[in-house]
Amino acid sequence: MERTVRPLALACLIYSALMLVLAWVAVLSSSDARLYVASVIAATLAMVLLVFGYMKRKLWLMLTGVIAVLLFCPSPLGLWPLFAGFMLVIVFAFIAIKVKEDYGKLW
Repeated sequence: MERTVRPLALACLIYSALMLVLAWVAVLSSSDARLYVASVIAATLAMVLLVFGYMKRKLWLMLTGVIAVLLFCPSPLGLWPLFAGFMLVIVFAFIAIKVKEDYGKLW
């Protein structure tokens, strides 16, 4: 279980980055772009928090960043990417907290 924390953290980071890129593409290609710009800017700031949490290995900052990116990114694909991202976050958080309690280190 200890070996799965780092790949899951990287998967959360990549998934959030893909969602953010998809949101920026959707906003820039939309005719009503000004309605969603504040949301995507907030998601971009959350991505900065996510990257900072990943680099410093701070679990709660990283989880906050992932959840904020997922919530603030408008997606043309509907709610399925949001649900998939939440499932990824739940699995990552459960395993990371379990490893931290058992082994005393995060990744």
